[in-house]
Amino acid sequence: MLQTAVVFQGVFERYEVSDADFRADFLPGGSHGNTGLPSKSDWTVVEKFVKELQYFYELTLRVSGSLFVTSNTFLDEISDVDDLLKEWTRSDDDAFVDMARRMRAKFDKYWGNIDKMNMMLYVAVMLDPRHKFNYLLYVFKNMYGSERGEMMGNLTKGALYDTFEDYKKLYVSTNTTSTSSISSSSMKMRGIASGDSNDTDSERVFVRSHRKKYQQMISEIGGMDESELDMYLHERIEKDYPKFDVLDWWKVHSPRFPILSRLARDVLAMPISTVASESVFSTGGRIIDDFRASLTPKMAQSLICFQDWLRHNPMKSSEEDYDFIQNIERDFSQSIGTESGIIGI
Repeated sequence: MLQTAVVFQGVFERYEVSDADFRADFLPGGSHGNTGLPSKSDWTVVEKFVKELQYFYELTLRVSGSLFVTSNTFLDEISDVDDLLKEWTRSDDDAFVDMARRMRAKFDKYWGNIDKMNMMLYVAVMLDPRHKFNYLLYVFKNMYGSERGEMMGNLTKGALYDTFEDYKKLYVSTNTTSTSSISSSSMKMRGIASGDSNDTDSERVFVRSHRKKYQQMISEIGGMDESELDMYLHERIEKDYPKFDVLDWWKVHSPRFPILSRLARDVLAMPISTVASESVFSTGGRIIDDFRASLTPKMAQSLICFQDWLRHNPMKSSEEDYDFIQNIERDFSQSIGTESGIIGI
């Protein structure tokens, strides 16, 4: 809205000169008791707001995306907003500082207390091989200070290990059973092939059986699976480039991280924002509300129902479609002729 107003700045000035009704409505002491038309200084402030708030518009588009992964990028967005608000509060413009402080209060309400946050968002960040835990800890310390950032980092890392333990319980038993079955079958086949006649071969099978039992024991107590997560976190981070696809990375490395890749698949599927999904279903919330139309509840319900009928109507030719719409408009006008309280659609 502000961006559009800036474009038509000259129109406001022209109306002030040529339109008496416009002056009566908007000049100081007018029929609506307004404070007057925007001054030169007001337009300067508006232009500055448009420039600065453009970032939030672009941020909304990024976090509301539904065709690409967003959960691993939210920390970048939040840390940028934190730096931006800190910069704005140091501005020389009092109005700008006041706006920044009010925005900061809302920011701290949502992002100031980690106990009220969904830990899976931070787990998603650590499952990005370009970030991992060290980047998360760095951002925490930059945003909240060294001591508090360290505490938040420990909490999020603990959440990652706890989630990994849950996934380990789901998948490790299946993997262990299949491995044991394969090992037993292979040992039997080797025994049949050799006829169990060679003592050296028997001793070798005996040694291998102990090795299999040891590996199974380590797997059951979680040593091997725990090292899978440790190995991932201790490896060097991946280089970032414009077309990096985090899902492709986990697909390629899933043989190395069989359980962790399952965790990454599920966590990275979470959207940051529900705006994109809600807009598909929420006609009432996204199209018709107290600020967009002056409709009675009955009429709003009728319009939504009527819209659904139109969308499911079979395709018609151009002439048939024109006649069809004309008839609908005539019948609709007659049906709402007695409806009161309708200002417009």
